[in-house]
Amino acid sequence: MSAGAKHVYLCMALECGGRRDFVFPHAAAKKYGIPARSFDRYVAELEKAGFLTKSSGQNTRTPNEYQFCFSWKLDAP
Repeated sequence: MSAGAKHVYLCMALECGGRRDFVFPHAAAKKYGIPARSFDRYVAELEKAGFLTKSSGQNTRTPNEYQFCFSWKLDAP
């Protein structure tokens, strides 16, 4: 996993307030100095690795909702 994806995961952990389900808009990423296109790429990387799931709010014009997944802990030897 890239360093940028790890940074995004850490920023999301700081912003979620201890909740498993949370919203992390591009404005929050910008607050941490993460460009929008890089943010999208890192989120896709985190999804592929099994750290996050994303439900898109595109059709309802609401922010994307994210959820931390812990299946990666169970898959480790």
